[in-house]
Amino acid sequence: MANDQTASARQGRIGRLLGAAILINVAMGAIYAWGVFLLPLENYLSISRGELSTCPTVALIFFTAGMVLHDRLLRTLGRRRFCVLAFALAGGGHLLFAAIPAYWSLLVGYGGLFGFGSGLGYGLALALTSQTAPHKRALAIGITMAAFSSNGIVLPLALTGIVQSYGPAYVFGLLGVAILAIGGCSITLLWTEREERTDRVKSYQPHVTSIETSGWNFIQLAIIFFCICFVGLMTVSQLAGMVSAHGLDAFVGYSLSIFTLGYLLGSLLGGQVVHRLGGWKTLLLASLVTAVGLVFLDFRLPALVLIGAALIGTTFGSSASLMPTLVGQLYGVERIGEIYGRLMISYGLAGLVAPWGTGALYGAFGDYRPAIVAGLGMCLISGALAFSLRQSR
Repeated sequence: MANDQTASARQGRIGRLLGAAILINVAMGAIYAWGVFLLPLENYLSISRGELSTCPTVALIFFTAGMVLHDRLLRTLGRRRFCVLAFALAGGGHLLFAAIPAYWSLLVGYGGLFGFGSGLGYGLALALTSQTAPHKRALAIGITMAAFSSNGIVLPLALTGIVQSYGPAYVFGLLGVAILAIGGCSITLLWTEREERTDRVKSYQPHVTSIETSGWNFIQLAIIFFCICFVGLMTVSQLAGMVSAHGLDAFVGYSLSIFTLGYLLGSLLGGQVVHRLGGWKTLLLASLVTAVGLVFLDFRLPALVLIGAALIGTTFGSSASLMPTLVGQLYGVERIGEIYGRLMISYGLAGLVAPWGTGALYGAFGDYRPAIVAGLGMCLISGALAFSLRQSR
């Protein structure tokens, strides 16, 4: 009887943690709403698109910083106070622009405050999900990461009409209030003394040593992650242009939607594939599938272009659950947050290099084939490094 009660209490606790993780990533996934605001903000603030493009870049930098720092801050603050901080930054950043609509408040509020808060929240969601049972952890991580990316589908559909009717500042205010409301629900789920004490105990656990995070295995993972993210972010930023360059303007919307659906599917399945195939096989498979997707994007046939977008979206999305699961296998579950947080530097670097580099190649050659060749080079590098990981355990 006592054992049944203990098991039931543990299941209830894990359920609350997973529920909080999903809610956190639903809120922090508001970063995907940027595309809805791009054109309206250009007119609303009377600034160039080039100036506006600085905002998501700043948000990406601060998101990466939040992910890198989240583990240390979480150990220091504990879950509840950390959750309050993440949501205060994320919601407050939106409300700052809603209250003072200006370019500087967009950079500070959305780029800095929301970007950093979103990175902290993403890290917290991963930390909470990592505490699920080993046989369910890959699925739990996949569901939580899919909750983050689902906003790429939901928010454009929900907000486009409202932005056109009421303006960007009004919708920023709505998002800020919604983020804070979701934050209140998440904090409520985390509000138990037992969990807070657990955080205190964990704060004294040893951190990953510099030797472990500077070893060849870690460097290999970082390079592989950079290569996968490079191709994914290159495609995100240039897919519409690639499809249009083939004279397939009617399929631009379909390609973007199918890429997002592929990303969502990959987020759900990536960790489970690692669990079944193992790390190096999954990374090698991701590299091969991405390469096939890039080749398909170079064709002018609508069906192949759409399949290519789906394949790249799936492998890019899979990295969101694939890498944390693999890190847990290689370094231990308790170290997922810190090591994956450091791996996110690869994501940040890819986000800075890939969109700009792809645009520069297109500007120089007037064609996307050089960018596709560069992406295939990334697949070759990641595939070779993945194959070399087969001897690592």
